Order: sequence, then structure tokens, then C-alpha cells
Amino acid sequence: MNPLDDLSPAELAALEHTARSAKLETQTLIAQLSVTAGLLNALPAAPTTPSLIFRRPLTNTVECVPVGAGVTAGRGEGCEIRFEGRQEVSRRHFAVRPVDDLFFVEDLASSNGTTVEGVAGRISRRELRDGDLIRAGGIIFLFVRPEPAGG
Repeated sequence: MNPLDDLSPAELAALEHTARSAKLETQTLIAQLSVTAGLLNALPAAPTTPSLIFRRPLTNTVECVPVGAGVTAGRGEGCEIRFEGRQEVSRRHFAVRPVDDLFFVEDLASSNGTTVEGVAGRISRRELRDGDLIRAGGIIFLFVRPEPAGG
């Protein structure tokens, strides 16, 4: 006897939706882990302070920029992470700043928006966790927050 025979069409549809969603979530997680592993493996050493790691367009080199007291990414002068000539990136696209013991990413009214993996739609401001992927102007940034030594 098949246990699915006793389910209504609505219950079968709900089960199918759950199975498809789980498959999509698994595929998304695998893609996120692949991006994260690719960025981390390209570094000569693991970061020891909260940092943004990204692959620079055109050169394909991976860079690691410590967040420190805060960093701004964009194509304009004054940005610590700068993408000259990349029109998909606003002059001042987003910033990552520490607030007390937390870190926040904030979209700076960019034209194309900033997203954080796992959050629906564009963000205006969001707390970051270790391993979060930020997308801006077609570039993926990995936020890492290593545990303090001895912690």
C-alpha cells in the first residue's frame, strides 16, 4: 500500500512544493558554499580580522580588505574598495561599518541596489554574520569575521 494514495490533491501539491523548494534551497546552498570556498582558497592566508573578500572584475584577482572602522565600496574617489569604470557600481554603492560588537552593511542609495544572500530583495541596512555574501554591481563580496585568538 502506498501512503501517498490517502492524500488529497491539495496535500500532494503541498508535498511536491516542499520537495521542489528543498531541492532549490540545497542547490542555492551548494552555490553559496562554492563561491565562499573559491574566494577563501584563493587567499594566501586566512583573514585574522573582519574583512570583505571579493574577486576583482577583469583581473580575476581575489582581494581581502579589512573592515576596520568601516569601508565604502563604489567607483568614486574616497571609496576604500574602488571599481573605476564599472558602471553597474554606483559612485558610493555600499558601506560596511562596525557598531559596538556588530557589523552592518548599508546600501548608500545605489542605482542597482545591494543584496545579501538569503534576504529577499534589496537591503537598505542589515546586520552581517560571518560568511554572508553581499552582491553589488555584479560583484560578490564575502564578509568574514574570524573568532578572536583564544576565543
